[in-house]
Amino acid sequence: MDGKQRLSTILQFVANKVYLPKDFGDDRLDGKRWRDLTPEQKKSLWDYPIPVELIDSIEAPVIKDVFARLNKNSRKLTRQELRHARFDGWFITFVEEEVRDDLWKDLKVRTSAKEKRMMDVQNLSELCGVVIKKDVTGFDQFALDELYADHEEADDEASSFDPEDFGHKFQTAKDALRALNEHEQAATRWAQPFVHLYSLWALIVLEHMSDDDARAFAPKYVAFMQQVAQFEMLPETTVDSLVDDGSLDPSQTHSDDAISSLPEVAEGLTGADLNVARYKASSVGASTELPQRRERLETLRRLLKSS
Repeated sequence: MDGKQRLSTILQFVANKVYLPKDFGDDRLDGKRWRDLTPEQKKSLWDYPIPVELIDSIEAPVIKDVFARLNKNSRKLTRQELRHARFDGWFITFVEEEVRDDLWKDLKVRTSAKEKRMMDVQNLSELCGVVIKKDVTGFDQFALDELYADHEEADDEASSFDPEDFGHKFQTAKDALRALNEHEQAATRWAQPFVHLYSLWALIVLEHMSDDDARAFAPKYVAFMQQVAQFEMLPETTVDSLVDDGSLDPSQTHSDDAISSLPEVAEGLTGADLNVARYKASSVGASTELPQRRERLETLRRLLKSS
């Protein structure tokens, strides 16, 4: 689709049909043809990586859209824009239609800025992933690619995936999220930015919360998130920095004593205050990594089950 001239030039050069300019800027290469290069220089050229994005669709509108995005400000396509060009099956159709629901606009999953580079669709894809995988995951572009590829065909007999079951669970969670938001716009105001919405959504999905469950939880969630917002923490007091300096075992970031043993976070803290510290510490820094997402989920689970 693009880069033909550059690829042709490389092929012509190695066929000795063109030569480097005499003022190329490197005495070792000025004016030389391929046959004039040393074996080491040739190897260096062959070792040069050329990035390639494979786009399966050959439909004219898709091709034109990709070129338009490439040519606009000469910017590189985002991974989600590439998925938009590459996939046209069940999953991407579901996500791109679902993101138009006003709920996602209210919760700032869809904004004008995010729409421009399809980050709204990418965020919603992560929420769908929680329903499909029945667990939280760390943010990973390659994993999202696999999620799209694995659910390209909803009626694949070789797959155990049930689109009707997914649709029911997704809608149930969405209804519960709406119900929770009825209380002082709990999600709109406090499940922001997306790092918090992802954790709240995961709690609703994985705890199979009903509308009534969500309404009952809403006041506790609002009070808790207000405490999180007010909690002051040293900049270095984050889960990833604690893992880096060896103070915290990454495999234990969601255990009961993972953070309580760290004086800069939890000295003198117990119960609800400790939960606030845990949640806050896992919401900054590398907040989309799996340990941090697990920590926030487990903290919200404790909040849900508290009296």
